[in-house]
Amino acid sequence: LGHICRDLTKVAEQANAGLLCLCQFNREAQGHKPELKHLKDSGEIENEADVVVGIHANADSDGSLRELHVLKNRHGEKGMVVCRWQSSATRFE
Repeated sequence: LGHICRDLTKVAEQANAGLLCLCQFNREAQGHKPELKHLKDSGEIENEADVVVGIHANADSDGSLRELHVLKNRHGEKGMVVCRWQSSATRFE
């Protein structure tokens, strides 16, 4: 996994482009707010990533609210924002 993360980072740098890489949380994350330690094989991902955002489903009335947690931000602040998830359009508002 570390080799893949490093290679993806190099490709993005060479192309002068951003890169979005999705990763699954481990089972410890179920029912908890996301943390870096919940990423599968987190050491390699954490080392290579500039920004890591975790999504947490909020227990709201219609099930559409999500918390986006900035768990790592190499060039800025960490924090949390609440968004509405539109599953029909696959987007956050």
